[in-house]
Amino acid sequence: LDKIVAERMSEGAAAQPQIWLYNWGEPLLHPELPALVRAVHARGLTVHLSSNLNIERGIPELARANPDELKVSLSGFTPETYQRTHVRGDLHLVRANLYLLRHWLDKTQATTRVWVGHHLYKDTQDQVPAVRALCDELRFEHHPIAAFFQPLERLIDHLEGRAPPDPVHDLLIEPPRVYLPRIKASRSTQHDCELRFNQTVINHDGSVALCCSVYDKPNMLGLDFLSTPHAELERAKYRHPFCGTCMKHGLQYSVQDPAKVLGPR
Repeated sequence: LDKIVAERMSEGAAAQPQIWLYNWGEPLLHPELPALVRAVHARGLTVHLSSNLNIERGIPELARANPDELKVSLSGFTPETYQRTHVRGDLHLVRANLYLLRHWLDKTQATTRVWVGHHLYKDTQDQVPAVRALCDELRFEHHPIAAFFQPLERLIDHLEGRAPPDPVHDLLIEPPRVYLPRIKASRSTQHDCELRFNQTVINHDGSVALCCSVYDKPNMLGLDFLSTPHAELERAKYRHPFCGTCMKHGLQYSVQDPAKVLGPR
């Protein structure tokens, strides 16, 4: 990690890059996570994490390392609804860990910003007040958002008729075929995708992925971060055909066009 951070800083791609120590995985599973947080801080950079808190170790040590930001992903707020979208998850453990996290943040006088990303489904929207009350009690931020379907490859398979709707589509407040046309209609065509120009996704083995929304091997760039110049990595991203497929469906992360959102005045 230290070599990767040093390489990123030496190339000057960003004056103060944010380091996100997660992608398609649970960072608390890594036994050296606190040491990794401290290594990034030693370079004067910020550390951002995302966890579902479905693990029984590591919270005291993480609080001592004092990451800058921790998102806690939460879906249902009853054991039944939680396990539907966090398979084999234990809501009781998550709730206990939220209290444990608050305890250790206070005990270590950590300044970590904690926010709960509350994924909403058809049958869980009525749980918002209960989750908000818990967040208020623990002094964590509460950010509810309608759940959406990932990874990107599975979503495009569905849109292009190569796969039937996933069972989770029935739980979504809006299925992809409803919300995606609306998003596409509001996208600005004058701006690039933020996941392409403003992000580099480095896998655990040092290889580079196209972006954080992809999962499949064909969408890994086949390049090693430490041995590949930044300009070459950028060219590989912009040449990759999957970007065109994504943009054709309006799935890129670009800003909304105010004229399209507000309409004629």
